[in-house]
Amino acid sequence: MLVTIRHTTEYRFTRPVFFEPHQLRFQPRNDPAQRLLRFDMEIEPFPAGTTHALDTDGNVVTMVWFNNVHERMTLRATAEVETLRDNPFDYLLTPQNRRLPIGYQPWESAQLATACRRVAVPAQSDPVRDLAEQIREAASGDLVSFLTRLSTTIYDRFRVVHRSSGPPWPAATTYEQRQGACRDLAVLFIDACRSVGLAARFVSGYQVGFDAGDLELHAWAEVYLPSAGWRGYDPTHGLAVADRHIAVAAAADPQHAAPVTATYRGEGVEAELHADVSIESDSPATVAC
Repeated sequence: MLVTIRHTTEYRFTRPVFFEPHQLRFQPRNDPAQRLLRFDMEIEPFPAGTTHALDTDGNVVTMVWFNNVHERMTLRATAEVETLRDNPFDYLLTPQNRRLPIGYQPWESAQLATACRRVAVPAQSDPVRDLAEQIREAASGDLVSFLTRLSTTIYDRFRVVHRSSGPPWPAATTYEQRQGACRDLAVLFIDACRSVGLAARFVSGYQVGFDAGDLELHAWAEVYLPSAGWRGYDPTHGLAVADRHIAVAAAADPQHAAPVTATYRGEGVEAELHADVSIESDSPATVAC
């Protein structure tokens, strides 16, 4: 599938501010599931300097810095991507890694440490672990069945809500509220995976062909499977990720997959964020959330 994404982000400030160096993650990945054909970004005000780099998670980051003070910043990103993976289960697992708990090799464990580490675990009770254990039992320990059941269980039991700003909720908060935005449900899925020893990380990107109203960035999860690599699961829709998701950035910590990481200097300043996303593809009914 050929997809064109146009993403405009605008920050408005009530008084002039000085922009500290910005880290921008808008460029879609090149990987076995998608091919980046073209990417352009326009930035206003024009930066004093620009460079491109890979961060510690392998994401492409545009680093920009500025002179003077400004009341507005506009980022216009345009990307053309070809999605390639129509079968999300196009892999083979070795017999020892078909059932939970799986065993990562020592070199894998070292590199996956942050993606295996749980955060903000409640001291008194652990409902997310309890949920994961219930699903593991229902799946009879089968790895692929566990991941499928976990994704569909979150989809069936948790209501999707819109939260235009703010970091993802801790997994326990989403569990207690029985609802969350896509980023909250992704963190819940990730924490449940980590509770049974699976490495999982947060993904920021776009989805194509879902009837979800206003267009904006989407979030889901990836799980590391030995011999299969990172594989996506989207609990917002209860499915394994194939050719209707376009990944931009992924990280064990969601803040390191954010499209903009930056600060500004100014006193008594209020800021407003406005974003607009349009997605076109050669497949019918292309809508993203």
